[in-house]
Amino acid sequence: MLEILSGLQHDLGKYLPMPFLHLPGDSSQAELSGALERSLRQTRRSPSGEAGAKEIWEKFLLDAAGRLEPAAGFRDLRRTVERALLWERGIGAEGGTLDRRQIERDFCAVSPAIRELMKEISDAS
Repeated sequence: MLEILSGLQHDLGKYLPMPFLHLPGDSSQAELSGALERSLRQTRRSPSGEAGAKEIWEKFLLDAAGRLEPAAGFRDLRRTVERALLWERGIGAEGGTLDRRQIERDFCAVSPAIRELMKEISDAS
């Protein structure tokens, strides 16, 4: 289980916030929207292809196959990831204002939530 969580940490915890962390402070809304698209729809890129955040999360849920349901950390992680995934509605939104700080908070919260679940599982072993 820790191996699966380690993969999730790499793919979501690391790469979800990365496009925002590399933007200059005075980025335009168009640049924020582009970063949001890269974060959520091109989260993991490798020679074998691309995978978006939702796809990565859904594969993790299948791989975990209900084994994590009883863990409090899993419930927290699920809420955290689902909150981050809601930002997909902001991609290409006309006339809206993306709240960069809130996006970064939501995306950066994924990694600590994964670490907490990993710790909970390790402590239980």
